[in-house]
Amino acid sequence: MLGLLFEKPLHPYDMVATLRDREKHDSINIKYGSLYTVVRALERDGLIVGAGTVREGRYPERTLYEITPAGRVEFHDWLAELIGTPQQEFPQFLAGLSLLPGLPPAEAANLLEARAEKTRRPSGRVADPAGRAASGFLGGVRDRGRLPAHRFHRRAGLGPAAGRPHPQ
Repeated sequence: MLGLLFEKPLHPYDMVATLRDREKHDSINIKYGSLYTVVRALERDGLIVGAGTVREGRYPERTLYEITPAGRVEFHDWLAELIGTPQQEFPQFLAGLSLLPGLPPAEAANLLEARAEKTRRPSGRVADPAGRAASGFLGGVRDRGRLPAHRFHRRAGLGPAAGRPHPQ
């Protein structure tokens, strides 16, 4: 919420609409049903404040919220920690990608394509961020018939294969 209000004042309904439009649920665990509870907590903690009300058509008045100076500091500190502090994460899909050279290339390509298809939205965009990243590897697998483990690991950003340095 602080990230949205960092951009401009919004009503909670507009926050939800913006989060959905930007498909933030693909990268952030969002519980849309608790949004108003979160807004009240942020206001109680002095991180956001009501910035006035607006009325559109026959809708009731809505309170617009804006981020406070304390909210800007909190957002900055949280984001800096999120970006700057490494966390050990173990997503299953990335574990599978790190071992992908263990599958025959055609099977690996078929499995990645099937994953992308399962997560494709009506817009045609793949909803799975990790799947979108992996789709870039399909060309290399298909074009060469195989992708050596060290090149796969380097391209995937997973470091040296089996702990060995990358060949030059």
